[in-house]
Amino acid sequence: MNKNIINVINNIKLAYKYKRLTLVVTHNKLILNFIHLLYEQGYIRNYEINLNNTIKIYLVYYNYLNPVIKDIKIISKPSHKVYYNYNKLKTMNSYFNTFILSTSKGLMTQKEAIKLKQGGEIICIIY
Repeated sequence: MNKNIINVINNIKLAYKYKRLTLVVTHNKLILNFIHLLYEQGYIRNYEINLNNTIKIYLVYYNYLNPVIKDIKIISKPSHKVYYNYNKLKTMNSYFNTFILSTSKGLMTQKEAIKLKQGGEIICIIY
């Protein structure tokens, strides 16, 4: 997994902790795919790509007070990568959590990976 994804995850956690409305991160293809996945799942309100090679992320709060993302736990790290196959993903309970995976077909949630019968590297769990 890319260290830039870890930095983005940590920046999102800090932004929610300090009740920020927006966040600016560096732009690359992997980070853009990760942010788009968060947008599709409803964890961020919107995002826009700026000309100075950055992405501005608009965060979401319930009732303007409580962050939508309670916590993001990084699972795979550069020193310790965690891979799950399709059968292991099926057994994991994801009713209240969202698992983000890096597969051979790109970044996706656990539910999408199960539909496509894909395994991959578990990047993080969003609570």
